[in-house]
Amino acid sequence: MTPLSHVIPHLCGLSRAKRERRRLLMAKVFIDDSGSSKEEPLMWVAGWVGEVSTWEKFSTEWDQTLNANNPKPIRYFKHSEARSRTKCFTSFSETEADEKTVLLAETIANEHPIYGVAYYVFRPFLNAMIEKYSVKQVHQYLKDPFYICLNSLVGYVIGSQFRNYPDDKVDFVFDGKPGSAQANRVMAQWETLKEFGLGPETLRKNMGTILPMNDQEVLPLQAADLLASQLRLAWMEKGVKDPEPLYTLRRKNVPLWVSLVDEISIRSTISFHNFGVSTRRLSTVKRERDRAEKLKGSE
Repeated sequence: MTPLSHVIPHLCGLSRAKRERRRLLMAKVFIDDSGSSKEEPLMWVAGWVGEVSTWEKFSTEWDQTLNANNPKPIRYFKHSEARSRTKCFTSFSETEADEKTVLLAETIANEHPIYGVAYYVFRPFLNAMIEKYSVKQVHQYLKDPFYICLNSLVGYVIGSQFRNYPDDKVDFVFDGKPGSAQANRVMAQWETLKEFGLGPETLRKNMGTILPMNDQEVLPLQAADLLASQLRLAWMEKGVKDPEPLYTLRRKNVPLWVSLVDEISIRSTISFHNFGVSTRRLSTVKRERDRAEKLKGSE
């Protein structure tokens, strides 16, 4: 398991006492998604927010639940594998897989000072809005609903944390493979948001880092997978009662903020995309003009 305290790059230069104090207060957000297939009508992106000291304690308890014999130990948790009883859940019956998932939900609800945030968007509506308002050469980050949900989640968390900790940065970790196309797009977009995008500069200064990490190694990412997937399952089943793991979280009053990415947010993101396209075009024109002037001067 990757020690969470090792993934905080912006404390270098502070005294040891200040590093420890800031490290314990700083928020880290662990994010995963559900409904990534293009055939899915909705994309869900969910995350858990807590302080570093909380996540270290949480990870120990989560690991203990994974390895417990009730009903069987598993090496990691993945909701889709629990539902299909494949890979880490191969030897489980449906009842046993459900029981293990509920036990992990109870671990989340075990008096940890964390809160959950989730955003979802309807793919057909997002595509219609892009077609109507976006300039052409639509970037992949805009077409993939993961990004617009992620932007909304980041905005909500940064605003919430700023009210209580205006001087502390917030770090984000998402389930992804370092060096992958999606991870590179997220991190590039992150730097653009920090410079231009996320509301007032006072809030942008609270944006720490965003890193892709392996959900089989970083345990709170598994809890984010559970939340995103349970919310999606509840929407799909549309039952009188939530699925038992999600019901457990609600019954134990775990704070959850769940919201649709609305039209205003979508249009704002599209406008930001259009601005980025225009900026890149101007930058290209300027580079070509500068290159032409240098060539002319060297003749």
